[in-house]
Amino acid sequence: MPVRRSELEALLHLLEFAEGSSHKPVRLFADYLAGDIAQRRGEPGSVNEHRRALAYAIKTKERTERAERRQQECDGK
Repeated sequence: MPVRRSELEALLHLLEFAEGSSHKPVRLFADYLAGDIAQRRGEPGSVNEHRRALAYAIKTKERTERAERRQQECDGK
């Protein structure tokens, strides 16, 4: 199902808010997604930006999951 322009605008506003986060990974993730959305709206960009955003999201998720597992292991000892 196609995404409406207004939905992309709302998501961009949310991402702008997230870019003000004090956590660097959150800021970077929001920046990559905002760039991807801008490209999908027809603004200049490339498919490579989209791929970088997805790769970053996957790596961040994996790091977060590993950190959570380590924390659970430490808490269990």
